[in-house]
Amino acid sequence: MMIVLAILLPFLVLFILGKPFQGIFCLIFCLTGFGYPVSICWAFYALSKHYTDKKIAEAVRINGVEERKMIK
Repeated sequence: MMIVLAILLPFLVLFILGKPFQGIFCLIFCLTGFGYPVSICWAFYALSKHYTDKKIAEAVRINGVEERKMIK
């Protein structure tokens, strides 16, 4: 669903992911004919980063990995 939304309305994906300023900039970019393909790539990048962050957070939660202090 989000992939289809990223193709049709890329600025909306950024708003859904909690990036309002990027969403506004992307909307302005979409209104120009030349910026629409770039906006689609931007939405896919943001969506990919969001899913990667979720996977990392889940792996850390499951494995109980804690930050270790560096020994000087």
